[in-house]
Formats: sequence, structure tokens, C-alpha cells
Amino acid sequence: MSVILFAMLAALTPDPLVPGKPIVFRGHTDAIVHVAFSPDGKTLASGSRDKTVKLWKVATGELASTIPGAVATVSALGFSADGKQLAIGDAALQVRLVDVATGKVTRSLTHPDVVSSVSFNAAGTQLAVGGQSGNGVIYDLATGKQLHEFSGRSGVFTADGKQVLAGSRKGTLALIDV
Repeated sequence: MSVILFAMLAALTPDPLVPGKPIVFRGHTDAIVHVAFSPDGKTLASGSRDKTVKLWKVATGELASTIPGAVATVSALGFSADGKQLAIGDAALQVRLVDVATGKVTRSLTHPDVVSSVSFNAAGTQLAVGGQSGNGVIYDLATGKQLHEFSGRSGVFTADGKQVLAGSRKGTLALIDV
């Protein structure tokens, strides 16, 4: 029976949508909730319900580092445009900014909602944070102060950093001047 099963599995044709052999990234101990690629595409960040973020080498699937310290499920990840900072949002209303090279937290922000999205402006000086209930905030990263509030679960800066596109729970998008 096992010989027949093996022969049947060996005869299966590969999925044409997944060419070659996929790289599998293993290391989290619970569900992965969010992933983000670095701007150069060489690093993948994965956030999990195991309260860690793992940084992976995309080419090999090798684990480069683990960033512990979340007090709840990691719910949002975003790299700065230069790839040097990683914003980590979690279900405990916290956003941590981490130096990617060292894994050290450089700033922590308390958000008024469960974090559902994070987005740096191109200069890396501001961070748009969306909340699960629709409470969005744009933070000044030099001071940690709130610059603007917006209604949105997700918020992403335009390329010039002058506006944030916010997505709502009601299925609408709003382009907000910063």
C-alpha cells in the first residue's frame, strides 16, 4: 500500500503557479499574523501570536534574528524606506521601533487601539498607525508625539509623504493631507 501511495505522490505534477522548490521559513511556535519585506527584498519579517518577530534571509530561508518583547500578538509590521528601522505593532496597543541591525528598541509608542497597520513616511520621520477599531494616528518619530488623528484601520503614506491613504471598516478610502 505504501509503495502505491509513494508512486502516486511521485507522479504528481508540480503546481505551475509555484515554480521550483519553495523555501519554507520555520521557527515560530504559533500562527504567523503579519509579514513584511525589507525595501531591498533581502529580508523578510514575520510577526506571530508567539509574541516574537523573526527576521529571515529571503534567499535561503535562514533565520537571521529573533526580536522578542511583544506583550501580545504581533499584529503589524513595516520597514522604513532605508530598511534600517522596523515598526512592530501589537494587540496590546503598543508600537515598538527597532533598529534592524541590532534588534534594539529605539522608541515605544502607546496607541489608542489594537494596532492593525504601520507605515513610515519616505523620510522615516513619521509613522502612520491604523487601529482595529478605526483609530488612526500619525506620530512624529523624533518626539513620539501625535501629529494627526485619522479614521482608519490602515494608513499608508503617499510617496511624497504629504498624504496618508486611510482604509476604513466601512469599505471606504480617504486621502488625508498631513
